[in-house]
Amino acid sequence: MNEMKHGPAAPDEPTALNIDLECMNSAENVFKNIKGDKAENPERAINEAIAVLKENGLYALVIYLEANFKKDKNNNPQVTVYSRISEGIQAFGKIMKAWSGEDLRKNVRDLSSTDNIFNLFFVVDVVEQMLIYLRYLAKGLPKASDKHSGKSDPTAKTEKS
Repeated sequence: MNEMKHGPAAPDEPTALNIDLECMNSAENVFKNIKGDKAENPERAINEAIAVLKENGLYALVIYLEANFKKDKNNNPQVTVYSRISEGIQAFGKIMKAWSGEDLRKNVRDLSSTDNIFNLFFVVDVVEQMLIYLRYLAKGLPKASDKHSGKSDPTAKTEKS
């Protein structure tokens, strides 16, 4: 009779990945970076990314994000919401062991060319979930009009008396 083991897995045993938790963690990591960058309209950029992913697929999303990267006058890349989302997807893919390379576009192409289409569908679904969590985190950021109207940041922690 097989006994069920309780508690953490032994170091040599494979552990299950809690995909929803990884979606949350990845979204929060991207959000921290976006919030720290004081991006102009992150919610709009995130909504656009979700729409491209849903309508056109993962590869189209990668191309869309790259097309929206900005460069300064010396042609150096600038950090934007789009580059932060791209970085988040790249890191998330590594966590899920969907890819190991550093080039997101190549990683997605390689994933798309495998015989197991279900892996691609799975990655698309979890990237979408991560972006949805990111969208709801971004909804709490103050809008430019809120800064001028004196409204406070709803994500800021307040002390209770």
